[in-house]
Amino acid sequence: MLVWARGAQLPDRCVFCNAPANGYRLTKTFYWHDPLVYIALLGGVLIYVIVAMIMRKSAVISYGLCEEHKKRRHLGIGLVLGGIVASLLLIFLAIFFQEGWIAAVGVSLGIVAAIVGALLLRAIAPKRIDDQFAWMSAGPAFLASLPYDMSQTDYPQGYGPPQGYGPPQGYGPPQGYGPPQGYGPPPGGRQW
Repeated sequence: MLVWARGAQLPDRCVFCNAPANGYRLTKTFYWHDPLVYIALLGGVLIYVIVAMIMRKSAVISYGLCEEHKKRRHLGIGLVLGGIVASLLLIFLAIFFQEGWIAAVGVSLGIVAAIVGALLLRAIAPKRIDDQFAWMSAGPAFLASLPYDMSQTDYPQGYGPPQGYGPPQGYGPPQGYGPPQGYGPPPGGRQW
């Protein structure tokens, strides 16, 4: 898991596979709220939406993608849009021919295309966001290439890695990557 400090810049590498991103970056706003907010669903969907909007935290993160994963992202966008168009077309045909099974196929196609497209589009996902940090999932190769062994970091009170955390055996930063000369850790520990 990547612990991202607000204002930090991620390296110019793909967050999936750690290949060079060659300057290609996506900037997205991620939202997260405490899972306890789902209890508000007991009061109704509108109550949940209001409570979630009030309680959510956000983080704007710019990250890199390699050519292969950029193509995968475009494929996901195409699947979502194509699935929606095909689904609507089949529903209109079902209304025109008055055939219920065509509508069922259209709705099913739309749902499947949305799920598969969303999975292809997802590069990183928030696990937790607060006022200082965002905990994000990312590809294991990218995480293993980061220049610091985060298990040895002095974390602020209440923050830290899960028990037994450490980089996989044999992983380390790629040759030539690391902090610039004269760089020192910020007060309170080292984090991206």
